[in-house]
Amino acid sequence: MRAAHFLHSFRSSYFSQRSTPCCAFPVHHEQYMSDKDLNATANDAEVMTRLRDLINDIRVAMVTTQGDDGALHSRPMYAQQAEADGDLWFATSRSSDLVKDILASAQILASFADTGKQRYVVVRGAGAVHHDPAKIAELWNSKMEAWFPGGPTDPDLTLVHLRAERADVWDAPSGPARLINYVTALVTGNTPETGDRIHVDLGSSAERIDSRNVGA
Repeated sequence: MRAAHFLHSFRSSYFSQRSTPCCAFPVHHEQYMSDKDLNATANDAEVMTRLRDLINDIRVAMVTTQGDDGALHSRPMYAQQAEADGDLWFATSRSSDLVKDILASAQILASFADTGKQRYVVVRGAGAVHHDPAKIAELWNSKMEAWFPGGPTDPDLTLVHLRAERADVWDAPSGPARLINYVTALVTGNTPETGDRIHVDLGSSAERIDSRNVGA
């Protein structure tokens, strides 16, 4: 009874003070990030839509590559496009370290984080450098103009194609629902429900390239 009364009082107090900002709960360990571990493939349309929507909402990723010395290098990059099959496109300079790393080792990883809503995406795969004028024209936007003043025909502009092979999605409840969920767990002594972790097997990039008849 006391626990139920406390929870009722908390809900009433919280929703009567909507103007008061609420901080996101910190994530301390992986076990608190996932109630369910789910496995999916590229054939699961609902999961693929969820993956793409999350990437399009977050957009900026930390892109990690491996140099010819074996060291890992990371840099924030704007995802110009997320394709339906999980592939990603980034714009960069032909002389960038990103291009140099991909030419040395095709392994590439892009991690997206929305800490406010506790949503995270990691996409792994093989990277390829593309200088396709038609694709550049398709992806061209005002954000790219600040880096490439010569426009879509700027000779320094090229694209990096992340051919996705695997993705992991962590998607937790957000807003008041998350707060009430944590308080309920605190009062009842139960483990809070903190969302799903989805492992998406997208297949090898070589197999997918063959199936789409797309060359490097």
